[in-house]
Amino acid sequence: MKKITILMAAIGLTTVNFASAQDEQPASNYINIAYNFQQLGVNENSVKPLDWGAGLEFGKTFFAHKEPIAQMLWLGIDWSYVDLQYATKKEDTSIVTHVAQAGMQVGPSLTVTLFDALYLKANVRYAPTYSAYACRYGTGADQMWDVYSGYTGYITAGFSASFKLITAGFEYRANTNVPEFSPNAKKGLMGSLLGDKKVKFEMPSARVYLGFRF
Repeated sequence: MKKITILMAAIGLTTVNFASAQDEQPASNYINIAYNFQQLGVNENSVKPLDWGAGLEFGKTFFAHKEPIAQMLWLGIDWSYVDLQYATKKEDTSIVTHVAQAGMQVGPSLTVTLFDALYLKANVRYAPTYSAYACRYGTGADQMWDVYSGYTGYITAGFSASFKLITAGFEYRANTNVPEFSPNAKKGLMGSLLGDKKVKFEMPSARVYLGFRF
């Protein structure tokens, strides 16, 4: 009888601790360091992958309530106030493509508390972004550049898992339209053919990241 009493007390204490841990609001600030799988399509030609890319994101989640729904669900609005990414492709020593993007993200998120300090999160966001495309032809004194830039809108969808401070996640972003960019420099192959004409760029991407929540 004494052993049963001790066992029941231990179970009760564990349950109280588990519920208390679930009631704690998840950390709201986040920093993510990403590896990007960038794609690029020019003037409605087929979208092709670049060689590699990297990204950096700083943001904060604004939770809609102080207590969890059903002791495990947290609704919030994510605001990534810094969202940077870069990607490149080298076709040979004389042709190198660069894509750089800077913007922000905002949208709803759902965080689920599974166990003490273990969280799953899903989010959908809108990402207004300024994008730049640059392609270098040739090397040394003979090099020529095409440079185009303009505004791009994205819809992003992602999910992540967090344990204490560490987060691992995945995000996919798709263009809301196919934007037309104006030329900033047009001495390369595309600029010499198209002159002052605007060029359509499609830049979908995916990224995996490691991050920190605090």
